[in-house]
Amino acid sequence: MITIRSFARLKEVFGEEKQCSVSEQSTVADALMTLIHETQVPASTIFNDMGNVHAHLIVMLNKKRLTQAAIMEQVLSDGDEIILYPPVSGG
Repeated sequence: MITIRSFARLKEVFGEEKQCSVSEQSTVADALMTLIHETQVPASTIFNDMGNVHAHLIVMLNKKRLTQAAIMEQVLSDGDEIILYPPVSGG
């Protein structure tokens, strides 16, 4: 079981916190796709046409920011926490 936390406008879309059950060897990208399926939100909310997470989204795993490659390759462990931040602006 992992936790996915969303902030700002993504919190309005997915809710503040979701518990997801993922299979062994699931990656961060797999967990995000599970989130999409469970919430029935369009995949384009997180993923671009090439199947990658939008470059403007910040994805963190256990409080460490992930690169695009790490999102696709990082295998999850029980208890992991994924955090989603939309672009931040203002001053």
